[in-house]
Amino acid sequence: MKNKIKALKGNDDLYDKRSSNDMFKEIDVLLIQDGGCAPGYNPVTAFITYHLENMGREVYATLEGFKSLVDKKDRFVRLVYDTALFRNIDNMPGVFHAAPLSEWRGAQLRSERYKDFIKKDVQKKAASVIKKKKVKAIIAIGGNGTFKGLHELCEFLPTSIQVFFIPVTIDSDVAGTDCIGQHTGVEEGAEKIRRYMADARTHKRVYIIEMMGANSGFHALHSCLGSRAHLAVLPNSVIDHIKVVNAINKKDECVIVVAEGYRKRERDEEGFKGNAAEYFYNELLSTKIKINKRVICEPFSRDIRGAAPNNLDISLAQRMAYNVASYLKAGTSRLMPAVQSGREYAIPFNEITTANMKEEGGLMMLSDRLTHG
Repeated sequence: MKNKIKALKGNDDLYDKRSSNDMFKEIDVLLIQDGGCAPGYNPVTAFITYHLENMGREVYATLEGFKSLVDKKDRFVRLVYDTALFRNIDNMPGVFHAAPLSEWRGAQLRSERYKDFIKKDVQKKAASVIKKKKVKAIIAIGGNGTFKGLHELCEFLPTSIQVFFIPVTIDSDVAGTDCIGQHTGVEEGAEKIRRYMADARTHKRVYIIEMMGANSGFHALHSCLGSRAHLAVLPNSVIDHIKVVNAINKKDECVIVVAEGYRKRERDEEGFKGNAAEYFYNELLSTKIKINKRVICEPFSRDIRGAAPNNLDISLAQRMAYNVASYLKAGTSRLMPAVQSGREYAIPFNEITTANMKEEGGLMMLSDRLTHG
């Protein structure tokens, strides 16, 4: 395969003889991006393409995550990193230059939450398309929902197809590893809170801010810690609301960070239409103790998703992309690359957990300067 790529670089006419349909009849390595956008999707896509291409493999990707696997029309692209190779085949529809992605924000290959993928018949249909196209390896990129979809898809795939997962999620909702996007997310989130802190001091206000954290609360917790906000309220936090109101009334200003997943089940059961910050504020009001400050609730802002990935996340993307390429070359499968405290290792699919809870230990004490400080 490697010699094939070298030959293509020197033969401008070879790919012209193939139709675009022929190119997508059989797929070597398929990348699937799903879930919400996070800083690092594009760089890790570029790095995977680079490493696999150097191994002589051909890299493809779905245009709209899992959804592309069940569309009536083919929704795939061929990714090419090498500039010379790209110039040879860029006249063909569906060829995409991956190298520039290393510098781009967002998720160019449209990160899409495809809710219907929880259905077994949809998963079976996707597996049928994968087998029809003789896919040799799959690399899924995303957060806990993406992993769940991939893991369930594996039930309908032969073990001969190598499958890997790379965690890209601001909220670090995959346990046992740092996740691409979490470092940028915390930096951006903490800076956002610092601005509210400055305004709260200026006007002697209380801000209750909804931040990311559907399940684990990682983003809300560490954004709170870094910015020195007064309190972090995480998805499963047990709060003494009377104590909180009394503490607020003793301060000139206050900023409280509420994870978007706070009491999500209760909110759904009650039919509450507001955000997590508003729900928490309503709980404070239910104490019937008058709050002697102006309280402003701010909903979660999605601008963090489009932030430029910082160096830590780009470095993490490099390491994970290289390791996945190495696992693939070694003939292994059903693995996720993990990096934690500088150590690199792999976690088998059956050992991956997405309940990456952060509500124990000293961090929770540090994140409460309101009632403890």
